[in-house]
Amino acid sequence: MFKAEMKKLTLQFGFFALVVALFSPSVVALTELSASVRDQYILKLKPEYDADNSEVEVMKNEFTFVLGTSLDGSWVQVINRDGRSGWIPVTMLDLQRVDQEDYDDFYFALMRERRYLSRISWEGGASFGTTPFGVGAETMLRVNLFKEGFATNKSDQLELGAGFRYHLGASPSPTFNGTTLVSDSAKRFFEVPVELSWMFRLGYRGNLLVGPHFGVSFVKDPFARFNPAMPAVAGFNFRYYPRDSFGIYFHTWVHLRSVIYYSASSGVTWRF
Repeated sequence: MFKAEMKKLTLQFGFFALVVALFSPSVVALTELSASVRDQYILKLKPEYDADNSEVEVMKNEFTFVLGTSLDGSWVQVINRDGRSGWIPVTMLDLQRVDQEDYDDFYFALMRERRYLSRISWEGGASFGTTPFGVGAETMLRVNLFKEGFATNKSDQLELGAGFRYHLGASPSPTFNGTTLVSDSAKRFFEVPVELSWMFRLGYRGNLLVGPHFGVSFVKDPFARFNPAMPAVAGFNFRYYPRDSFGIYFHTWVHLRSVIYYSASSGVTWRF
């Protein structure tokens, strides 16, 4: 009798999952069922016995989360707490309801596993800084050195970036030449920054990136005693991606010289 009820439950669930897949293709829908694995098993890539094995192995009595079933209800797609998923025969599982806390944990694991990963990102926008920078424009190209994550799985990025900034300049403070105050005119100049950024991905989708950056900048500052100069640069980067590829950014940084200069920039970013 238990087997008959189990088969009925899996068939009903399979029909529900099919309806969701047909009418909500862009929405990730999770069930409220968990499953305890009856015996050690290597998950399949497809709901077939002769399908290739995945790289995911579940252990006896391991607690997994149900994502869906095959059309005939004989296979179940499950995800473990590491966010890795695959297919397993329904006869290998004991199904049960899941509580809200475990539901949230598995949902976060699923979203982390499905996060958009990119190797290269490009930025372009406007900048503003204290004297002598003023208003300007910038472009930056960044390379994600560890696509799957540097210190944590798909939760951070270590990036090496380089770019070009063109500044219209801002007039320095007037100086006293002994008789009168003298004010130099603003002068245009450029700089080439090279940065190492450590970005942390926040939120379920990981679409908010926040982190520090450090580096140096080749600056053609017309008011510097030594020209060109290569001051150290440090600051914070903020990026938000409402779409997988397109986003906006806001960056702050300081040039560490005998006098500290403050600057910020904002614009759009694409990642590939």
